[in-house]
Amino acid sequence: MTLDVPKINNGWWTLVRVVMVLLVLDIVASVIAFPLVKNQWIGFLPVIPAVGILIFGWCFRQRLKKMFEWLQSLSVARFLILILVAGMGLRVLLILLVPFRVTGDDAVYHHFAHQWLTQGEITINQGGKEYLVTHWVPGPSLQLAGFYLLFGESVRVGQLSQVFWSGMTLLAVYLFGMRLCGPRVGRTATFVYAFWPSMVFYPVCLGYEIMLGFVITLISWFALRQPPQDRSYGTFFVLGLMIGIGCYVKSVLAIMVILIAGAYVVQRYPLRKWLPRLCLTLAAQVLVLVPWTYRNYKAYGEFIPMTSNLGHALRESYRHNPFDEQGNFIPYQYDPSLTPPEDNRKALREALAYMREDWMKTLYHIGDHHARTWGTETTVVLKLIGERTEGGKIVKNFSYFLADLMRALFQTGWLLAVVAMTVATCFVCRGRKLDAGLVMTVIWHAYFCFGLTWIHPDPRMRLPIVPITAIWAAWGIVAWVDRKKKGEQDRRPLNDEKGD
Repeated sequence: MTLDVPKINNGWWTLVRVVMVLLVLDIVASVIAFPLVKNQWIGFLPVIPAVGILIFGWCFRQRLKKMFEWLQSLSVARFLILILVAGMGLRVLLILLVPFRVTGDDAVYHHFAHQWLTQGEITINQGGKEYLVTHWVPGPSLQLAGFYLLFGESVRVGQLSQVFWSGMTLLAVYLFGMRLCGPRVGRTATFVYAFWPSMVFYPVCLGYEIMLGFVITLISWFALRQPPQDRSYGTFFVLGLMIGIGCYVKSVLAIMVILIAGAYVVQRYPLRKWLPRLCLTLAAQVLVLVPWTYRNYKAYGEFIPMTSNLGHALRESYRHNPFDEQGNFIPYQYDPSLTPPEDNRKALREALAYMREDWMKTLYHIGDHHARTWGTETTVVLKLIGERTEGGKIVKNFSYFLADLMRALFQTGWLLAVVAMTVATCFVCRGRKLDAGLVMTVIWHAYFCFGLTWIHPDPRMRLPIVPITAIWAAWGIVAWVDRKKKGEQDRRPLNDEKGD
């Protein structure tokens, strides 16, 4: 049984409609702006296959509908086994076939994981001195060290750990979508995530984005699967532990309690029923962060609960010229004469000075970041077969061609998702009866979309919200399939109360 929404009034629905329209317009604007800001006309190429796929789907809509209904008719166990075997099998196949060189952040995670295993701590050499790391959260490297400890220290093990997190994310998408939006949306979202192009390729790398997507989706499902008054205080304590652990993966989860409180306000749950419980959640979250905070205080005498990287990230993104002539992001170098926390404070002062100097340019940078992070996952492509490929001129030119082809494939997947999200938005604006799940999905999508991309214009920053995006897109797909045609009776409600 899914969550009901009789308590959500028309005012909140109006706000949800406005937010959905703005988000879709933001993504559509990114489709147009991205090739322009990067000076790459090939960025418009994915529109052609996306339109072709849509035309193909329209021509064979009856057969596709039969396949869709067949997928929905499978038992829970058979459906999940089929999707897991197909989706994870494809990821493992790509890991075995696609060459990969450990560079950039992946090399850092690999190195930190080795340090956890050999010295029980992560350090960085800066200006010839060894400092304890504070500008990286420990979660990504620590989980990688766990897999290395169990299965051996190799890049292949790290890649297969990504497949594990992909499978866990797939299950979390199923639970979240089914519980909050109904079984049909849950199954459709699971299928969409399993074969999302960029998520199929990304396990080749060692980044934290897949695991972060799992953490976001799991916490969202755990927090919203039941009304707060029907749950014990112990459940909310466990929720706080989960959020605290999530903060070790990405500090953007630090205000997750506020998002959950907003969800309860939207659903008009009595304040006295959920406020004391969320206070306990916040206390549990703080409790989880105490060991890392104490470690940082002991090393530097400063209160650093998660990371000291905000200043670095803002300085990189909002200085006068963060991009080169080809539109590629230029990392900003650390000051070797300062400790990491001191350098962070210096960077934060410089970043705020840049932002205050020209507010219009700062607003332009924020919009520019959204355009640059839309649907490209360029980092993935370059690590696979892009600019780092060695060989003669013919080999390099062919690798560039493959890189552009993969970029087009990634963007095509995003474009199709945008179409499905637009369909969902159109149904919302037409007054279609909704469910709480879509409201929460929109709120979550808005926060993490802007929370992850406004600071750092890296295409990877949109990957953690793919599970949430898949649920939104799945809602649009199911709404289209179940739509009422002129002269027909109403089909089954979108929020199907017949659970799996």
